[in-house]
This record gives sequence, C-alpha cells and structure tokens, in this order.
Amino acid sequence: MNVQELFKLANIDKVADAYMLMHAVFPDYAKLRIQDKIHSLVGLRKAIWDNSIAFRTCTPECKDEQEMIFILEMDAEYWQDKGKKEFTSFSVKKQEVEDKLKQTLTQRDDCGEGRIKHYAIDMESLESLASYDVAQVSVMKYGVEACCSEILYELFWFGYSKEQREKNLKTFYESLDEAIAEMEESPTEGTVSAEEFFKEMHEELMNGCDDEDEKQYMMLEYDFNQSVKEIKDRYSNKVLKNNHQRVINAIRSEWCIGEKDTTIA
Repeated sequence: MNVQELFKLANIDKVADAYMLMHAVFPDYAKLRIQDKIHSLVGLRKAIWDNSIAFRTCTPECKDEQEMIFILEMDAEYWQDKGKKEFTSFSVKKQEVEDKLKQTLTQRDDCGEGRIKHYAIDMESLESLASYDVAQVSVMKYGVEACCSEILYELFWFGYSKEQREKNLKTFYESLDEAIAEMEESPTEGTVSAEEFFKEMHEELMNGCDDEDEKQYMMLEYDFNQSVKEIKDRYSNKVLKNNHQRVINAIRSEWCIGEKDTTIA
C-alpha cells in the first residue's frame, strides 16, 4: 500500500486527533495566549484536511527506485526524557533491503555487514511522497490515522502549503550552499567544538543575568550536568543501540524474515 492509498483509507478528523496526540503542537517556550493557541489549532486542522485531500487526489511522482516509509515509536534519547516515547519516520530503498536481507543488517557504519541506508522524507514533495510504499508493520501496529499524521508531520517541517514548502526549501538550500562554500574556503577558521560552543554560550547567559538567585542556580546546574555527563552519555548510547535494533527488527519483519527481539529492557 502506498501513501496515497493510505490517505484514502483514513478518517481525516482522526488523523488530526492523532497529530495532536503524537506531537507537541506548542513547545514550552511558545508564549501564546489561549486565544492564539485556539486560532492556531483551527489553522492546523485546516492544513491537515487540505494536505490529506491533496494526497488523495494528486498524481503521484514515481521514482526510479521504489522506497518504503517506516513509522516507529522510539525511546527518547536523553536522560531528562527517560521513559518518554517519540515517533520517527524514515524511508529505505526496497531493492537495497532485498539485496542484503541474508546479511547482518545495520544502519551504522561501524558494525554489521549489510548497511541499510535510510533517508529523511521531510524534503520530499507531497506528490513524491504519495508514491512511497508504507510499511505494513507500522500500519498494523499504530493504525492508518497515526501513520498519516506522522507523514504529515514530516511534510509540514518546511511549511503547511506547497508554496510555503517550496519557498522555505529554496532558502534552506541557498543557506546550505553558502555554508559549504565558506567551509571550503576556510576549513578550520573560526570552528570550535560543540563542548566549547555550549560552554561559551553558558558563560554569556551567566554574564547577562542580573538575578543573583538565577545566576547561582545556573552555575550549580552547569556543574551538576558536567559531573553526571558520563552517566547521561552511557544512557544515550544504550537507548540508541535499542532503537537501532528496533529499526532492524522492523525491516526484517516487513520482509517476513523473523528475528527475535533483542531490544535491551
């Protein structure tokens, strides 16, 4: 079943409900009045309806290599989100998977012999996504509407309409080209490690803070985070390993090759 066929089966009101349940519509930092949030939700529901209808009625753009979308629920990667689940989606090239099924599958470069490349879908057009197959393991586990909502979430990453997406993607690619050109001209000039960057940012926040209690809290919090960094890193690595195994198990299950779930509890 492809994405277009999936949307033809969906109840669009339930797709909208699933979208609100599966994703944080308003991030914690969004300082919006309740009236503004209500207005935004009305607009979001309309975008879900409009794009769902577009998926049903468009002419799919087929690619040379058929791809399949997997939608999976993963463990949140960071310690502070321990116990939380997050939905993710990606695509694989079907022929590539079929060619490597008898090997030890992996999505990493450092282990396994049959590396399966996976691709983001948020930069694809609606018409292109409409031709992608959808993994039955995902549809059977989460339902038609949940899978539709996750595909829409990825589609909306660069805008809620075709015009918005094309404009924002054009800006993104132009910025990317500029950044690559700058890196090629000066490969190491002005670069710092992520650790150094966050340390400098923390110091700037501290220096710009006038509230002594808040400044003291920020200082103690930073020191604490540094003291437990190795614990957090070990936890993140364990979660990433488990999530990776979920991906491999899902791919094998889709091609009806059984593999015992070796996910670490």
